[in-house]
Amino acid sequence: MSQLKAGSRATMPMMVVGGFLVLVGLLVFYAPFEVSPVVQALIPLVMGIVMLVMAVISSTVFLFTGGSLLTGIGLGFLLNATAFSDASSPSRFGILCVTFGIGWLFSAVGSKLVLKKSDWLSFIPGVVFAGFGGALLANLVSSDQMTNLNRFFGLFRFWPLILIIAGFTFMFKRSKS
Repeated sequence: MSQLKAGSRATMPMMVVGGFLVLVGLLVFYAPFEVSPVVQALIPLVMGIVMLVMAVISSTVFLFTGGSLLTGIGLGFLLNATAFSDASSPSRFGILCVTFGIGWLFSAVGSKLVLKKSDWLSFIPGVVFAGFGGALLANLVSSDQMTNLNRFFGLFRFWPLILIIAGFTFMFKRSKS
């Protein structure tokens, strides 16, 4: 099993996953070319699906959770780049929050159904993000509150840095013996 364990070195599959995440993060962040928003949205979506497949093969909840979250974020980016490209900023952020919440909820339910392992704590952020996104979509958030949310939404352009940090975590975190 390729679970991370404290005390020994990271396993080869975790090193490969970590290296892949760092490579993709650096490529997206420092890409010398401009790609369409749809292509940018497909990167985390495809990476999430790949991580989900790897998690099922290796029976690793850690990878399953990461894959679920990346898939949720990628789905939100894809919806914002296609179906909701002309929507207002609160709606776009609401869509992203709802899909991110769905990623958390899928992590909780999917890990139990697919891997036969419990990850019920993922329900908490899943419900919070999905509920907040639903409130944004239902226009239950005032315009004064949206000013701060717009600033927060702008931080999502740095998601490749999160991939790089996660990749180095995979590569250098010690695994339990």
